[in-house]
Amino acid sequence: MKHVLFLIIVLSCNCILLSGQNNVPKNPFVPRTQPARIITNKKDTVQNTLCGKSGSLRKTDFAHAIDMLGFEKRLNDRTETFMLQNNTENLVTRVKLKITYRAPNGKMIDYREIMVDGELLPHTTRQFEIESFDKGKRYYFHKSTGGNKKLEGYPFHIQFSLLRYDIAITQ
Repeated sequence: MKHVLFLIIVLSCNCILLSGQNNVPKNPFVPRTQPARIITNKKDTVQNTLCGKSGSLRKTDFAHAIDMLGFEKRLNDRTETFMLQNNTENLVTRVKLKITYRAPNGKMIDYREIMVDGELLPHTTRQFEIESFDKGKRYYFHKSTGGNKKLEGYPFHIQFSLLRYDIAITQ
């Protein structure tokens, strides 16, 4: 008896779902919402759909949701200092970045993925400091000031990619 009742409910749901759908059979167990569209702008960056503070869906350019500003690493520094700018409507609590270190000729020196923990309020910038990739203190960021360029050292450039960021849902 239970199986018959279940079958009647499933069939009636199918009839309701199929009415007005151009007689195209649809699977009732597949979600009806469409997946997030992939939209590209002139720089071919992927758009990501995020949940804003109000709960409404907003489209944010994922590649530019978090920007890195003001990178610095002098020759004798054990740390690298930079600022992260939150370009979203959300409170960001953790950011995962891939940093690629390159010589001035473009040749890769090193790369790494780092996780930066700290609250970034919407549309704000915050400074962070991480341990340097350069354990031997042989490299300096090409735009860093205060370092003695006459010392034996190698300049480098960086590229960064945003891999992930976590948002906090608060009231």
